[in-house]
Amino acid sequence: MAPTTTQVGPWVGLLLIACSMHAAYADRLPGAATVVTAVYPASDVLPENTIRFYVYFSAPMREGDFLKYVHLYDEEGNDLNGVFFDNVYELWDPTRQRLTILFDPGRVKIGLQAHERMGRALVPGRHYRLILDASWPDIHGRPLDSGFEKDFVVTAEDKGPPEWRQWEITAPEAGTLASVSIDLGESLDHALLVAFLRIKNAEGVTIGGEIMLEDAETVWRLKPREKWQPGEYTLEIDPRLEDLAGNNLRGSFERRANDDYASALSIVNRTFTVN
Repeated sequence: MAPTTTQVGPWVGLLLIACSMHAAYADRLPGAATVVTAVYPASDVLPENTIRFYVYFSAPMREGDFLKYVHLYDEEGNDLNGVFFDNVYELWDPTRQRLTILFDPGRVKIGLQAHERMGRALVPGRHYRLILDASWPDIHGRPLDSGFEKDFVVTAEDKGPPEWRQWEITAPEAGTLASVSIDLGESLDHALLVAFLRIKNAEGVTIGGEIMLEDAETVWRLKPREKWQPGEYTLEIDPRLEDLAGNNLRGSFERRANDDYASALSIVNRTFTVN
C-alpha cells in the first residue's frame, strides 16, 4: 500500500478523532463513481483487542445505516453480528470522506458485561475478512464503483502502552530536504500519528512539511518544506497517541494509570541533532 501523506503546518490544536457533520452537499455535481481509497490499520496482522478501523472514500458519503454495508467474516465464512459499535451519530470527518468504525468497546474491554457474555469478536490465530459492500451510497445516492475487502490474521492482545522512549530517530543531513524518520517499533493509530507528533527547532518553531506513514504505520517521516538547518530539534509527542488497541502513553486501554505522573503527563519530548 502506498505511504500516507499529509500536509502539516504550525500546530493549531488537537485532532477530532471522529465527528458527525450535517453539511450540505446538494450543490456538488456528481463526478466519477466513488471508491474506497484506503482502510486502516494497513497491517494484515492485528491484535485481538483492536478497537477501530478508518475507512477513506474518494468523495463524500451519505450518512446513515453504515452497518448495513460493513461486514466481518470469520474463516468459516460466517457473517459476524454484534461486532461493531452502532453509534447514534456516525463518526464521519467533516468532509464525510473518512469514517471511523469502532469495535464494540463493551466486548473489547475486560470486565464489562458484553465482554463477559460474548467475549471479544477477534480470536487469536484466526483469519478474518472485512468487507465493504459496493451498494454503499455516496452523497448523491450512487453506489460505490466496487466493494472493498481486507484480509487479516489476529494475534494476542496488546496490553502495553507505546514504547516511545525506544523509538529510533534517523536525523537528516543539514542543508537537505531529506526526511527525518522515526521507527515506532509497532503499528500505531493512523489518524493520531498525523495529529499528535510534531517537530520543533531550537527556537520552538514547528517544522512544516509532508508527513508520511509507512510499513503499516510503523514508520513516521517528515519531509520539510525548507532545508534543514544545523542544530538540535525536538520531537513532541502528545501522550494521547494510541496503538491499535487504544493503549496510550498514559497507560493501557484496559486500565489507565491513575498515579500522579500519568494524570499530569502532558507533551513528552525526544531530541535529535541535524549536522
